[in-house]
Parts: sequence; C-alpha cells; structure tokens
Amino acid sequence: MKYSVEDLRLALFRVTDALIEAKDLLTDIDNISGDGDLGISMEKGAAAIRRELELPGEALQENRISDLLMRCSVTLNKEAPSTMGTLTSLAMADVAKVVDGLKDETGKATEAYAVMSNYDLWSRSGW
Repeated sequence: MKYSVEDLRLALFRVTDALIEAKDLLTDIDNISGDGDLGISMEKGAAAIRRELELPGEALQENRISDLLMRCSVTLNKEAPSTMGTLTSLAMADVAKVVDGLKDETGKATEAYAVMSNYDLWSRSGW
C-alpha cells in the first residue's frame, strides 16, 4: 500500500479531532493517578498540530512524509511539554527518521508501524 503526505495529513486531522474530543476523559483518567493535566495538554498540543497542518508549509509542497512528521513532533513538544506530549513527540520524531526523505511511503510503512507498535517509551525517555 502506498501512502502520501496528504494521507498522513488527513490521518493527523482525525487523530487531533479525537484528542480534542477526549479532553475530559483524558483529564479524568489522569486525575486518578497523575496531576490531571493530560486532557488539557493533549488538547493544546492537538490544536497546535492542527494549525501546523493547515499551513501551506514546505513539507506539503515537497510531499515529504518525514518533514511533516518532524514538524508536528516539534510543534507538539513545544505546545504540550507534559510527559505524554514529550513522549508522543519523541515517537513521532523516531518514525520521521524511519521514513526520512520519502516522498511517497511504500515499503517502509511496515517498518514505521513496527517502530510505533514496539516503541519503548520508558527507555527512550531515559527513565
């Protein structure tokens, strides 16, 4: 299967919609064992990513999946510097490195999926 930067952009819009919609649920879950900021942080990060996706930036002009992922990773890290925002940003950056420079994603889709599905957030974060 072949994926384009536009496919990724549309998927990220759906993900950000879901995160914004889940704000209260994420906050409730985080209140049980955390500091209760997960919903707010992820909503803020998702809104920032949406703004990034709406820009006619270089990543969309060049149709580079890795550039779009890296832009979103940097944006999320900046706008949602909570634990989950940082960990998610690191995961996005690692996937961007796997697909670096590809204009259309084909064979590396499986490798990128493997990076995400086997991602060890705890060792990556240094904990």
